[in-house]
Amino acid sequence: MTSSKSFSCRSCLLSVFAPLLAFLFIYGCASGVTVRPVPPTDRHPTIAVLPVQNLSSSDAPLRQIRRLMTAALRQRGFHVLPYATLYKFMARHRMRYTGGISARRSAAIKKETGAGAVLITSLETYSKGYTPDIALFSRLVKVGTRRPELLWMDSAGMSGEDSPGLLGLGLVHDPMVLMGKAVKKLSASLCNALEGKKTWEPDVTMAGRFKPENPFKSPLLNPKRKYKVLVVPFYNISGRNNAGQIMQLQFMQQMMRYPSHFQVIDPGLIRHEFLNIRIIQWDGISLFNVKQLFTLLDADLLVSGRIIRYGDNSNSPLVLMDAIAIERKSRQVVWSSTSYASGSDGVFFFDRGKIYTAHSIAAEMARWDAKGMAGH
Repeated sequence: MTSSKSFSCRSCLLSVFAPLLAFLFIYGCASGVTVRPVPPTDRHPTIAVLPVQNLSSSDAPLRQIRRLMTAALRQRGFHVLPYATLYKFMARHRMRYTGGISARRSAAIKKETGAGAVLITSLETYSKGYTPDIALFSRLVKVGTRRPELLWMDSAGMSGEDSPGLLGLGLVHDPMVLMGKAVKKLSASLCNALEGKKTWEPDVTMAGRFKPENPFKSPLLNPKRKYKVLVVPFYNISGRNNAGQIMQLQFMQQMMRYPSHFQVIDPGLIRHEFLNIRIIQWDGISLFNVKQLFTLLDADLLVSGRIIRYGDNSNSPLVLMDAIAIERKSRQVVWSSTSYASGSDGVFFFDRGKIYTAHSIAAEMARWDAKGMAGH
């Protein structure tokens, strides 16, 4: 009799909690994105690790971060170009900008050093508070060809409060400990990509809270076609330095997850043309400049937008932005969206699901936009 009662109680509990468990599984674990593998012909390059580009607007140990990245790559068996050789090349060519590489320097670095690819790392966030925050972008660019080609891109955003655990024992107070975790994640992702494996990343729980409001998609945006895409720096009115370049990197990364739909052009080429034709975004990018960029870079789709708010304080991170995509042939806007979210959205109990970095919020927003443009 007792066993039958306990069985009925268990059945009752299962019937109550089963829908909740299914909801958490579908929205928290089942969905995800992948970082695409690198083509077989590009899997064993000598890698030149460029000095870290600082987009964080704060003092950061850039040399130490580069050394961490170099050590992680060598530990995984990659051949890294000696820094002395890279430094001499950069001095000879007066190369100060390390957030990308132009076509001319791409050919030169291959010819003069033998490097087959450059690793470009951009530091988005580096804060040293009681619980620090860090965020990094990294991408591998093939050099030596007529036009540098993006092979791989990934990012890592972390906070010391991500996994506080019982009594706060899981809090991290040293930013370089977080940096080590971020570098380990990125080097593992690159290793998988070069070995032909996909890197699977689960979505943030209840990622639907970052879905854009009333997105517009034109029938001219063909889901069966592959577009050459240039993502320009977003027009930044947020007050956060470099937020426009940060969102440019976010959209590039998310659009690269759909290789059958988008071929993303490296920002080094875009910056070179911006300087060549003297583009200054007084209030966004003009249609005249859009037409020039389409011609110079042979692109089919241009993605731009505005950053209105970009608060990367871990206590209350929030992002507010608009995004648009313009198609070359019609010169019409084929995608537009507005997104707003804070790290506390959808959080009700014990900070469960709270996000502590603006990087993670922006990544989810860009992911929704990329998914919508790809027709998924």
